[in-house]
Amino acid sequence: MVTAIAHPSNPAKPSVSLPGRRYDHLFFSAMALLMLITVFVGFARTYYLAGVFHAPLPSLIIHVHGAAFSCWILLLVSQTSLVSAGRVDIHRRLGIAGFLLACLMVVLGVLAASDALVREAGPAGRDAKFFYIIPLTDMLIFATLILFAFRARSNPSAHKRLILVATVALLIAAIAAGQSTLSTEKLRLRRCFPTAS
Repeated sequence: MVTAIAHPSNPAKPSVSLPGRRYDHLFFSAMALLMLITVFVGFARTYYLAGVFHAPLPSLIIHVHGAAFSCWILLLVSQTSLVSAGRVDIHRRLGIAGFLLACLMVVLGVLAASDALVREAGPAGRDAKFFYIIPLTDMLIFATLILFAFRARSNPSAHKRLILVATVALLIAAIAAGQSTLSTEKLRLRRCFPTAS
């Protein structure tokens, strides 16, 4: 049996590159851009193309909520770009502001959900009280994952994956809004071009 012995004249060489590691920058940057596109498409008709703060939203808290969550997605794209460019020093400084933004987002998410409950807003055909648990659960998942990501700052591999999954948890609203927009457009097209039965 052969045993490797650590000796000063024969230093151990740590593995510099893990399999797939060279594609991490590409993957996380692409995912951040895909999330940006998902959010934009999901809220384009009701928020971004409606003039952001001039959009006809039901209350001020929804405007602030939309602005903060939009900042999060833009920050995600910026952060992944900074790491890809090798500017980890700026990434770390901006990360503290990102953590504070995430804390604010949790508060705003709960306030926006409560505002929707008071207005009895939600998906058509669904009870607003029943729907209330969905955004609250999203905020709980997001807050938990962000806390773990903050604590895992010294472990880049875990940190970036936790941030990615936390942000995916927020995409439920954008995907639902996008599907609602698509169904509205399909209905509009059916009215314009009725099929012969």
